[in-house]
Amino acid sequence: MLTASGMRQHYLLGAYVRDQYINKTHLLSPSYNANEFYVQSTQVPRTIQSAEAQVLGIYPLGTTKKLEPKQVKKAVPNIKIDDLEKIQKELGLDAIIDGFQPIPVHNYNIDSEDEVLGYANCPLLVKDYETRLLNDTFWKEFDEYYGPRIYQKLA
Repeated sequence: MLTASGMRQHYLLGAYVRDQYINKTHLLSPSYNANEFYVQSTQVPRTIQSAEAQVLGIYPLGTTKKLEPKQVKKAVPNIKIDDLEKIQKELGLDAIIDGFQPIPVHNYNIDSEDEVLGYANCPLLVKDYETRLLNDTFWKEFDEYYGPRIYQKLA
């Protein structure tokens, strides 16, 4: 399970992404658009939670599209719901409480390296990946540079 600290970190990363890609550069729409934004994670619960927390930072509560007033009555399932009027009043024009926007986190099979890489059909990138993977000097420099920084953040 993802820790509360991890959730906070991912939420703040998402807020940073929102600021960069939505507020400053306008590369993404302010409300979730499935044609612009795709989230992928492993099937490990912690990584799914990480993705969900980060996405909530990108598309926080209240950023979903609202219902049109004429849609409010149509958006009720054909079942008896106790306190329907109270719930409808709490929702207002939000589809879900507080304007929450569910965004799909797609999972892939962790055994499928081609899917993980995302560029398995590009010979140049595959060669670069394999070169780095097998390069002891690269990993030594990586560890020397990032190791202390990671430890400092975790300690």
